[in-house]
Parts: sequence; C-alpha cells; structure tokens
Amino acid sequence: MWSATIGYRRYLEPYLPRFFADAAGKLALAGREALIDLACGTGEIAFGFSKYVGSLTGVDLEPAMIQGAEAAAKERGVKIRLIHSAVEELPDDLGQFDLVTIGKAHFWLKAEATIDRLDRILAKGGRIFICFAGTVRDGDSAWYRAYRQVRRRWAPDYPFHRLAEAPEEFLQDSPFRRVSAVRVVATHTISVDHLVNRAFAYEANSRVAIGDRQEQFIAELRAALAPYARDGAVKEKFQNRGVIFERSA
Repeated sequence: MWSATIGYRRYLEPYLPRFFADAAGKLALAGREALIDLACGTGEIAFGFSKYVGSLTGVDLEPAMIQGAEAAAKERGVKIRLIHSAVEELPDDLGQFDLVTIGKAHFWLKAEATIDRLDRILAKGGRIFICFAGTVRDGDSAWYRAYRQVRRRWAPDYPFHRLAEAPEEFLQDSPFRRVSAVRVVATHTISVDHLVNRAFAYEANSRVAIGDRQEQFIAELRAALAPYARDGAVKEKFQNRGVIFERSA
C-alpha cells in the first residue's frame, strides 16, 4: 500500500513551482476552476495548483493518505475537500470539474469503469492533466541505473512494467485526446542519504515491503551509489512532465 510510504514522500523528485505555473498557462486557467485530484496521495499536485484554481477536491482510496493530505492542507493554509473512495466508485452527486489531475498514478487506474467516471465528472470544455516527476536517465544521472537495479532486485514480484505506461496509453480507448504537454527540467545535487530515504518512498521498497532486512537493503543501495558519489552526493537531472487531454470533438 502506498500509505506505507508516508514519512518518506518528501524525498521523491520534487515538483517545481515553475511547473505548475507553466501548466496553468498551457491550461489557460482563470482562477475560477474546480479541480479534482484523483489518487491524490498527500495532495502534492492539488496544492501545486491551489493558487491557479477556485476550488480543490482530492480523492484517495487509502485513509492514511487522506489524513496526510488533511495535515498538509492545514500546514499550508489551503482549503481542500477530501474524499475517501476508489475513483470508479465516486458518488454520482459529486458534481463536475473543470480540471481533473492525476499525478503518477494513472497506471493503477486503467479500467473501463475509471474512464467512465472521468467522462462523468469532467465538465464541458474541461481538461485532464496527467503528470509525474522523475529522474532524467542520461549522463547527468549515471548513478540511477545502479540505484534502480538494487531497488528492483529487492522487489522481484512488483509489476514495474506498469510504471512505464504512458498517459496516452492510459486514455487510448477513451473519449479523450492529447492536446498539449508541459515539461520542466532541473538539476540539483542530492545526497546518498537522501536517495536511501527516497527508496523507502516507493511502494515496492517501503519499509513494510522490505521488512526486517532494511539494513541489508540500505547497505546495498549505498554500495551501488558509492562509485558515483562525490562528498556523499550525486548530481541529478530530473523532470516534471504533464500531458493535457480534452474530449474529442
């Protein structure tokens, strides 16, 4: 369960304020829109758009995620309606939304019932925005391959192939078509300690999933990163990317 990653999510690749500003521009947001964030987790995407829309709603299946989003909203001073529900079981009287956001969760939502619910809750002229943050796999992040190999070796039964599904594939049999995309790339220096904690922010390698062999897992991560680290840190190039969809004409 993704709720097992609470406490470590802050170590994930960050979403940048510039990304939400650029996305708001591409989406032509006027500040009055109703936004609903599906599989909202602790609310990172919804909060990123908070100053560009009129209202926020978040939906998640895991109660711990809803509680985390409540705490984050209070800390940020942001108002958000939070709903504990599977996406395909959202109530019919929920209303319609001008913007539906999904952050790095579309590959778990692929189902005919989900598409049907998207079509019901999206207002006329509304948009769907599917986005993610992740390491750019090039020379600036040469360490990433070794890091990923350790993580995958420790989760041999996890369906990693699902994570490669593009947003376009998720909506390929739906009434929605891609109209635009947003991408922001940045580079920062990140410590090995940070990357060790980041590993626990993924469902496949959460502390619950690793169990009582956590020290061995940590040692293998550190050993894999050691050849690439300088003064206990590596350079990471990461991206924020989002794809915009609207109903087909």
